[in-house]
Amino acid sequence: MDSPENPLRPPAQPRRRRRPILAALLAATVLPVAALPAAAVPVSTDTFAPVPLTTETVAPEAVTAPDTGAALEAEALAREASPTAETPEGISLVGGVTAPRYDYGTAIRERIFIPVAGVDQDGDGVDDVTAIDIVRPAATETGLMSPAIIDPSPYYTTLGRGNEAQLLNDNLGGASDVSPLYYDNYFVPRGYTVIHAQMNGTGFSNGCPFHGGAGDIESLKVVVDWLNGRVAGYDKDGAPALADWHNGKSAMFGKSYDGTLANGVAATGVEGLETIVPIEAITQWYRYSRTNGIRHNTHYPQSLSNTVTNPDRRALCAPSRAWMNTVDGDTDGDVNDFWQERNYQLDADKVTAAVFAIQGLNDDNVRMSQFNEWWDALAANDVPRKVWLPRQGHIDPFDFRRTVWVDTIHRWYDHWLMGIDNGIMDEPESMVEQGVEEYVDEASWPAPGTEDVAVHLTATTAGAAGSLALQPATAVETLSFTNAAASINENALVGTPEGQQDTRLVFLSEPLEADLRVSGTPRIELDASLSTEQANLGAMLVDYGTAERVSRSGDGSRNTTIRTCWGASWGPATATPETFKITDSSCYLEKERVLATADFFRLSRGALDSSNRESLISGEATPVVPGQEYGFDFDMEPYDYIFPAGHRIGVAVSTNVSGYSNDGTRGSTVTVDATTSTIVLPIVGGTGAAVASGALGEAADVTLDFDLGGEGTAPVEPQVLPYGAVPTVPAEPTDDTLVFAGWFADEARTVPFDFTAPLTASATAYAAWVTVAEAAVSLEVTASATTAIVGQSVDLTVTASDAEGDPRRRHVARDVLLHQPGRDVHRRDRDAGRGGRRRRDRDARRGERRGDDRRRRPAVRGRAARHAVLRRDPLARGGGHLDRVGRRRRAEGVPPAQPRGARRDGGVPVPDDEAGGLHAAGGLAVHRRAGGLAVLHGDRLARRRGHLDRVGHAGRDAPVPPARADQP
Repeated sequence: MDSPENPLRPPAQPRRRRRPILAALLAATVLPVAALPAAAVPVSTDTFAPVPLTTETVAPEAVTAPDTGAALEAEALAREASPTAETPEGISLVGGVTAPRYDYGTAIRERIFIPVAGVDQDGDGVDDVTAIDIVRPAATETGLMSPAIIDPSPYYTTLGRGNEAQLLNDNLGGASDVSPLYYDNYFVPRGYTVIHAQMNGTGFSNGCPFHGGAGDIESLKVVVDWLNGRVAGYDKDGAPALADWHNGKSAMFGKSYDGTLANGVAATGVEGLETIVPIEAITQWYRYSRTNGIRHNTHYPQSLSNTVTNPDRRALCAPSRAWMNTVDGDTDGDVNDFWQERNYQLDADKVTAAVFAIQGLNDDNVRMSQFNEWWDALAANDVPRKVWLPRQGHIDPFDFRRTVWVDTIHRWYDHWLMGIDNGIMDEPESMVEQGVEEYVDEASWPAPGTEDVAVHLTATTAGAAGSLALQPATAVETLSFTNAAASINENALVGTPEGQQDTRLVFLSEPLEADLRVSGTPRIELDASLSTEQANLGAMLVDYGTAERVSRSGDGSRNTTIRTCWGASWGPATATPETFKITDSSCYLEKERVLATADFFRLSRGALDSSNRESLISGEATPVVPGQEYGFDFDMEPYDYIFPAGHRIGVAVSTNVSGYSNDGTRGSTVTVDATTSTIVLPIVGGTGAAVASGALGEAADVTLDFDLGGEGTAPVEPQVLPYGAVPTVPAEPTDDTLVFAGWFADEARTVPFDFTAPLTASATAYAAWVTVAEAAVSLEVTASATTAIVGQSVDLTVTASDAEGDPRRRHVARDVLLHQPGRDVHRRDRDAGRGGRRRRDRDARRGERRGDDRRRRPAVRGRAARHAVLRRDPLARGGGHLDRVGRRRRAEGVPPAQPRGARRDGGVPVPDDEAGGLHAAGGLAVHRRAGGLAVLHGDRLARRRGHLDRVGHAGRDAPVPPARADQP
């Protein structure tokens, strides 16, 4: 639906393999928290020494690196870069990566203001302005060309950035003396520039935040535009500021909202943005606070916008938040224009920046579906990409795999921003954490070899837990439950699975005999009826078995008492060794995993408002008819997991599941069809692996029958196959008058039968038939000789081919007698003698066709390269026309028939308008007669029954009258 007009609304804007870790060699220092006093000596970064953090002057050696440092140093120095172009001027390479060269202590710190043309989100009548804080090497003032690493964020002056919630400030009189995170400490000495860009209405920018809308994205796109000289910027004094030090290449990165903004800017296709690194980032805001028609909260856009707005501006921005409350669609929880504007996936085809995504498998904040749908869209557009999938929650990789992360992101930026060919794009595309800190590199994600396998939600005993089986049981046809609670929590839903089934249904596999891995998106396909007009249906996929796993509580992570240092620290240049206090430290707390032992673990979940079973678009939801069965199909959250041997797979189904309960009807009785309902699991190894697991019931043979629909000259024998076997494509059936058009999976012949998919249930393949004319997309006419004299004979071959170029029918006319067409093709105003001769020729041909052998002896007229064929065959009932080499062209429409005697191409008479036929400009034409076909020479035109459009579909808008006795 359309959003109401409001002046405040922004305008729409257009491995197991171990790798050497250079970061540990150059930067890593490990310190206990207790060793961190308030003051320390200044640090020289020319040699990139570790930071000595005491009140005394201490040599760098006083702080030791990890024990692995020496070995890592040797590996790193052994690694060589193989740049495809010269190393950028002013940049040093050591071990194949950029090395520290510039003094972090003398880096330029400045704040620039960039007007955002056409965006006025605070409604003051003036374009909003984006503030950016920059840290760049001093050498950029004397010729160093530096790429930019940009962190776009709304959190710089409210919630802060990173695990330690670092904030920007104004301590340098128009610039900040603290730069959140380690990127500036680490990358600026290597020749990079780091920019902290503040989203509209946040930080030192003005305006008001609009929940990731077009104006918010534009407020950060202008940073890339300014770096590349496309828009103006100004310093704190209002003087024009140019980024004449920029090398034209930028990256955007960030976790959560920050990475979300990077996704949004990349979706504009802005030139100069070479790569983005979204970490647990949103790609469509609707799915962040809603799931398939179900709200997770109330008026969330205004709530988050208020949180990220500076306290002194919240009153100013109150009208914008009030407006969002009127358009956020809370009344139905469905997708409207407000949410579509914030769906960056719609513009995935504009993304040109390489993408390195990090997404926690256990992230219940920004969930896996945000990544997975974006990932698929990027793959469809062939965007260079890489992904890490840790078994963590909403956690930055700097906080769970720090050493490897710094090395990897270092090489990623070197490749995309410095142009250094360091081989990172030749490495596996995907990294998945399988066991705790057990990282596996793979070629892609979902894992290669993954196939969807439908597993039945079935039962043998009413009132008991159901079963997960490859084939359904028939003892119990339906199962019912009634949940009267406003919300059912996760433990109540999945705990004690073989307990009560009154408020939920749990389906269990047998214990697995072998490990079974899922990788991708599970899907619930529930056939059920409701006792009410609406219900919020929910489901969870569970591993039942005692094990120690990464906890979902607290994102599975907690702080340690250890700090490691990544880069140079900094304090005011006027400080003395006695008074120096580190202002911008490069040392950060390490984190560790939180493990928990439990009898079960929820992998994935999903939900659906029953009214949105067909559409999520606002205004299109429809209630069900109580008691009538419907298909309720919905994707669950993507996941990657190995079910260990001995464990059981479980699926729990209920209504008003915690987190998916707003506005759900209480007390609805759900009756599930236990013979047809399934969960589709993305199983690595497909059906074969599912069968080998031994946990999903017996797999009996299945049968594939073939239904010819009453046509065909002989039946096609059924195929009896082992469960999960791939059927064989049978020989094409034949028919005396029709052409076989393929096998279909449904009786309506709309879904082609997939002979490459494993057969997991008995099925029928339905044959489709078409006329020869409908099958033919091209006709080719070939003569046995291209030159002949009048009175000689040639053989003509006419071949009809389908859209794939496969011949559908071939006919040969032998001993075709040639004569001179000029003798019988005339204008109607020629002398009566010639006209009489033409009529006599026509009468003679008509008499010949009356003979007993008329079906075997074609009457043919023609000459060398422009011949005519007249034969009795349904071959030409399709449309299109032939060019000079006999192939039909469909690029033009067929003009209407001309009246008898109309002249074209120098007076060639056009066939009678009742004759039916085709037009061939300057070549051959297929011309239909009653029960026959003519291939005519010259530019002849006639109407035909049904024509093929540009994509080869037959139309029936032109009927063919019956042939008249006086037609040749």
